[in-house]
Amino acid sequence: MQLKNTLLMIADRHKTTLIQYDGTSISLDKKAKQILYDACLMYGTTLSGTVEAIKHHLHIRQKCPVCISIRHQLVFFPLPSSKTPQEMWIRYVPNMHIRILSDHQTLIEIHDRLKIQVGLNHRIIKRQLHRCRTYIDKLHAIDVEYPCFSTTLNMVDIDTFIEQVGHIH
Repeated sequence: MQLKNTLLMIADRHKTTLIQYDGTSISLDKKAKQILYDACLMYGTTLSGTVEAIKHHLHIRQKCPVCISIRHQLVFFPLPSSKTPQEMWIRYVPNMHIRILSDHQTLIEIHDRLKIQVGLNHRIIKRQLHRCRTYIDKLHAIDVEYPCFSTTLNMVDIDTFIEQVGHIH
């Protein structure tokens, strides 16, 4: 399952609904963590690895975002909910808008396409957005500092390389 077009995941005990950019929804008989796990593997990482990396770089221990692909800026963050058994994961989108409705009611607007009202203080959501933005910025800084670790690799034909350089001793 590709998550490139997913904006929101809402999961209960055994089923997860994915809300797409175009407003359509897809229901899967999987938990949200299993969907994130599968997506991480598809992009060449592991769920535990990306969580550990984010925890390390951001010095956090809980409510950790999941970076599935930095190249596609495919980062999801959890929203805690004590009032409902549902689990909610929102995709980080740079131009996401947060509107305060009341002390514990916040409206999240994504690309003017999706509006989500959540029973959380706006500071919790802003903290999660800040975490995602900071992590993406840190990874981009590493790419600039160490271009050999860039996400795009130039493949070199070994025979051509040996012909140009000469024999390896």
